[in-house]
Formats: sequence, structure tokens, C-alpha cells
Amino acid sequence: MQLAGNPAALAPGPRRQALGTHPLGRPGRPAIPNGATAVVLRLAEENPQWGYRRIHGELATMGVVIAASSVWAILKRHGIDPSPRRSGPTWAEFLATQAKGLMAYDFFHVDTILLRRLYVLVFIHHDTRLVRMLSDRSFDHDNDTEREDGIHRMDAHI
Repeated sequence: MQLAGNPAALAPGPRRQALGTHPLGRPGRPAIPNGATAVVLRLAEENPQWGYRRIHGELATMGVVIAASSVWAILKRHGIDPSPRRSGPTWAEFLATQAKGLMAYDFFHVDTILLRRLYVLVFIHHDTRLVRMLSDRSFDHDNDTEREDGIHRMDAHI
């Protein structure tokens, strides 16, 4: 009976390690250095508003090579919240305050049955949902009069 391959590769012990399967004798991820753990904890204590990503960024500027997930794990292991709740508005509150000063607009044209093209400019206030529309109609249907400037204005709430 003949074996295919090298039987020495199947042998246990130091010879197998010499073949390169486990260069340091320990499989898996390398351990986090103790010095890195101490620096992570010190940064977290001195800056309680920082989350794990900010701490990871500071470590990178200091030349400490460590993954962001490792910073998360260190903080969790020592009972520190990896992403602390910041003071200030929630996301919904922030959007609501921004809507008060936000306005969308659009400029388009409408072709009529009489082969006339009307140009329309529309503004929408996000907070009040007020729609302001300007068009180039030269005839005002409300008053049945010609407007001098040729601009028709209309406000509506939607």
C-alpha cells in the first residue's frame, strides 16, 4: 500500500509546527496588548462623551494599531458603554427644527391644450406645508383682468 503525499505533514508535534501550520503555536486572532487596553480605558475615562469610534481614531493618531471592534470589546468588558448617549436633541427633534427653515422648490413648464407653454415656479415650506406658486399666466381668472407684470401668484396649504 502506498500513500499519496508526504506522511511527515500528518505527523503531530514540533515537526508539524515547523511545516508552517501554526507559526506561534496558537491559532486564531492575536491577543490585544495590555498597553493598548490601558490606553483605551484611560481615554474613555478622561473623555466620557467619546464613543468607541472616536477612541479608535485617537489611538490611530497615536500610532496604536487596534481594530475598532477591539475597542468596543474592551469597553464592554470593563463595563463602559461603547457608544454613550450624547446630550442634545434626538434625530427626530433635530429634523423637526431643521424643517422650520427648510423650503423646497421646483421650476417646470406646462403645455396647454391651446399650445401655449406656461412656466411655473413652486416653493414648498416643509414646516407649514404652504405651497407658493408663481406662473407666467398673463390673465387672472379671479378678477378677469390682465395683470401688468404677467405673473400669477397662488398660495395653498396641502
